[in-house]
Amino acid sequence: MKKRYTVLLMATALLTSPVAAQQADNTTLPQQSQKSDAGTEIVTGVVLDDATGAPVVAARLQVLGAPYSAMTDDNGRFSLKVPTDAAGRVMSEINVTGPDRNSMIVALRNRRELTVRLMESGYATKTSREVYTPLGMKEESHLMSAIGVFDRDNSISVKGSAEALLNGQVSGLQTQFRSGTDWSGANIYLRGINSIYANNMPLIVLDGLIIENSEFGVSQIEGQISTPFGCIDIKDIDQIVVLKDATSIYGAKGSNGAILIRTKHTSDQATHIDVTALMGVNMQPKSIPMLNASDSKRLLTDIAKSSGLTSTELSNLVWIDSNKPQMQPDGSYLYPNYYKYNQSTDWQDEIFQRGFKQQYSLGVTGGDDVAIYGVSVGFQNKEGLVKGSDFQRYNARVNADINITNSIRLFANMNFVYGKKNLSNEGSVSYLNPIYTALVKAPFTTSLSVDQNNRPSKSWEDVDALGAANPAAVVSDIKSLNSFYRFMGSFTFDVDLWKGLKLSENFGLDFNKEREEIFHPSTGIPYEDLPTTSVDNVQIHRVERLFNIISETRLNYSKHLSEHQFDATVGFRYFHSKLEDDYGKGYNSAGNSYQTIGSGDASLHEIGGSLGSSNWLSIYGNVNYNWRNRYFAELTLSSDASSRFGDDVSTFQIYPGVNAGWLVSSEEFMKSAEWLNFLKVRAGFNVSGNDDITNYSNRQYYVSQQILTTQGLVLGALKNSSLKPERMQKMNVGIDAALLNNRLNFSFDIYKSSVTDMLTYSTADDFTGMTTILNNGGELENSGFEVNVSGRVFTNKNFQWDLSLNLAHNKNEIKKLETGSFQTTVGDGSVLTRVGSAAGIFYGYQTNGVYSTTAEAQADGLTTMVGAVAEPMQAGDVRFIDNKADGIINDDDCTEIGDPNPTIFGGLTSVMKSHGFTLQADFTFASGNDIYNYTRSQLESMSSYSNQTKNTLLRWRTEGDVTNYPRAAYGDSHKNNRFSDRWIEDGSFLKLKSVTLSYDFNLQTDFITGLTVYGTCENVFCATKYSGYDPEICCSSSNNPLYQGVDCFTTPTARTFYIGLKLGL
Repeated sequence: MKKRYTVLLMATALLTSPVAAQQADNTTLPQQSQKSDAGTEIVTGVVLDDATGAPVVAARLQVLGAPYSAMTDDNGRFSLKVPTDAAGRVMSEINVTGPDRNSMIVALRNRRELTVRLMESGYATKTSREVYTPLGMKEESHLMSAIGVFDRDNSISVKGSAEALLNGQVSGLQTQFRSGTDWSGANIYLRGINSIYANNMPLIVLDGLIIENSEFGVSQIEGQISTPFGCIDIKDIDQIVVLKDATSIYGAKGSNGAILIRTKHTSDQATHIDVTALMGVNMQPKSIPMLNASDSKRLLTDIAKSSGLTSTELSNLVWIDSNKPQMQPDGSYLYPNYYKYNQSTDWQDEIFQRGFKQQYSLGVTGGDDVAIYGVSVGFQNKEGLVKGSDFQRYNARVNADINITNSIRLFANMNFVYGKKNLSNEGSVSYLNPIYTALVKAPFTTSLSVDQNNRPSKSWEDVDALGAANPAAVVSDIKSLNSFYRFMGSFTFDVDLWKGLKLSENFGLDFNKEREEIFHPSTGIPYEDLPTTSVDNVQIHRVERLFNIISETRLNYSKHLSEHQFDATVGFRYFHSKLEDDYGKGYNSAGNSYQTIGSGDASLHEIGGSLGSSNWLSIYGNVNYNWRNRYFAELTLSSDASSRFGDDVSTFQIYPGVNAGWLVSSEEFMKSAEWLNFLKVRAGFNVSGNDDITNYSNRQYYVSQQILTTQGLVLGALKNSSLKPERMQKMNVGIDAALLNNRLNFSFDIYKSSVTDMLTYSTADDFTGMTTILNNGGELENSGFEVNVSGRVFTNKNFQWDLSLNLAHNKNEIKKLETGSFQTTVGDGSVLTRVGSAAGIFYGYQTNGVYSTTAEAQADGLTTMVGAVAEPMQAGDVRFIDNKADGIINDDDCTEIGDPNPTIFGGLTSVMKSHGFTLQADFTFASGNDIYNYTRSQLESMSSYSNQTKNTLLRWRTEGDVTNYPRAAYGDSHKNNRFSDRWIEDGSFLKLKSVTLSYDFNLQTDFITGLTVYGTCENVFCATKYSGYDPEICCSSSNNPLYQGVDCFTTPTARTFYIGLKLGL
């Protein structure tokens, strides 16, 4: 063990890369400085543990850029030779590394005596780590761009994806989950909405493999979108770096920023085995308070009366029948439907479940002088919150660093995933969405059919007399299986051509195949009829193949000349993407056991799909200059060509970038600022593009279309030979600081980004037969600021408490549209996009309560159009604001009624450690954002025979009622439920996303190297005024930014409890 510890210690000292930090505590030692060789001096001092003040033995000190090093003795003391500059000053930086402690870079500032205090390993600051960049690992202190870094140990995390890891952890990064299920993915916006019709998601780079994070394929399961993050096991992730501005190196794919993911690589040749096991269960979510059976019947009766039914017709309504079944002499029954419509069912309980979850992983690392490897395998099985939904995934990853010769190295990163997802529909087809069907289903109905003696059978009850689906049948018998295979691999050869000159050749492959098998059964589903026949059941099969290859050649030259450091890189990158999507649909098979397309009616078969490919070519260069480790400058230039560009556009689009930084804390005049360990000022201007303008919008093409039994071709799009990528200019100014012995770390960024050539639609000429054509006619702007604060609140030998806070503010504004404005329909609402406003503004009517009396309504004298007739508003109607002041409530009165964009958002993390215990709590928050509660608009409309919320008990019923809920009216002739501020709610929230309590057994045996047990609770609480399930999710049917802030019967998140262990061998 002693020999092993010595080897590990020396490996750590030799292989740990320099990371940026500054001297923390400059306590003066007795004068010991003395002259050494010409051009050098001796600096002496001591290295101490920050928490205990004890000396750190065997700490290594290395002068950056010079061949001088030293080790501390048993008292933590050192004597180090350092070079002097022309004026005889010692202005170097030294890297200090101690066993089981963070490394630290100390700027001498012409000081000869130092006291260095080291934090324990894992305490992250901007001055103590290297980060993953497009050009490899770099010292964070020397970076000049705005970045966000997540490098927390994920080995005991219960998060389901990288999106969940980043939620609330990086300032300026919004993660809006499409659903409460672990596998649904999220819409990610970095520093606001950057496009209306093109992709808004940041580029993903996994170990050098570029992955376009855009929506691909068209799932036949409503509301489901594939996400590449779902194919990455978070336990394989070592570091995530979010590039916010300096993305010119990615040219036409960099405008939305980039998320760089580095998986775990080891530098230790000793064999290590890590085993993790996790089990959990989710609780049912809070229920939306719906009417019970008796209250629902009374409401439906009021609605039926408003439709003009006679008393006889009312008495024949199925829910009014008060006579129990009576057997007749011939064996038949009078009133046979009594028990069918006199039940008491909580339909939310019928579809939600306590889902069990389990996850296991095994990782092995090791190697020798020739090769170092890391191998991991994992399995997870998670039941969803909705019955019948679940997720299984098998994953394997291999990372290998191989020294082929002394000058040739191979870096291989391979990831394979196979999984199955039983999904629930979450889209606009209401009768297939279990959340919708459960909420609108009458509570006096039942899931299983019952006989005249109220005895349930084993068969599902069919569609009821109100036309509603059976939610139990929806979650039980609808088959929505998605199976997927994905391989993501990158292989890089590094060749040392000459001293400082290196050639790198990278090849990457991303292959994804998905298969969907869907069946909608005969019982319990109210299908819409086809043009030629009714529908009894539906069979759908879909196959999708995505094939991406990337080849990148890079030449790098690095030169160190005295006080100057040069790094120059030129590269060539080629990316090819091909996507094929095919599906077939059948109808009316012989029964539920026949679920293939071929078993359906051959005359009703439908087929469809798409096939597309694109090519991207990028030539780039980067020059990085560093003078005295204090002054930094970087120039980047990318020249990109793409098959997506129009014929009349320049073949190559140019994207320049320039960044500069000044490490103020390394200056000699900062010598007396002992409380300031690190201070850097940086600024940048970068240009990048967004070529996600679809593969063929620059061409005229035709698509296949079936009309009845005839198949033909129709025009799919008009050619725009001038179509080009959107162009973004980003300006950023930032400051990074570390104070009080690195116990307080702070960064602040202010930015402004402008998008030109933004994709918009304009009106096409009538003779084309098309209504619109895609062009580059828009502009928008984002501006804002970001704040990051982290620090150690308290520390001693027995207790440490760390806090970190990030928050951001972003203002989005449309600067140019060819049409000036346009509206987008979302649910029953309208989203306005117009010059001078933010994208995605809710546009509708303003209200001021409900008319209590007829006299109130007559006093206002307002009318509304009912068909072609202007009818006066009456008691029980919503009091709409007549903004036009013309006496008529119509579209002219609409105005901005809500904004889904938060004023401020971010996250907070607290970590407390004591005697082996660690308590971690993660919070997220947002303020100032509005939500269009489409769900509530359907559950409080009181205009159909759907069940409604308990709020409708407060509805207006008689003259003089004072309430904010209008009268029940079948068909809503006076349009009380039109899109208005009635349905807009404050979406501000504070969430305790997770709490984890772990205990680390200090086991050090010949066999076991560590054991940690832990328990986690996710979604602990949410403080919000929002009345829906969850204010942090968005409409799942699209990643369209205009759909943000819309709640449309989406599966909520659930409180989940986990227990797990991690074993090191």
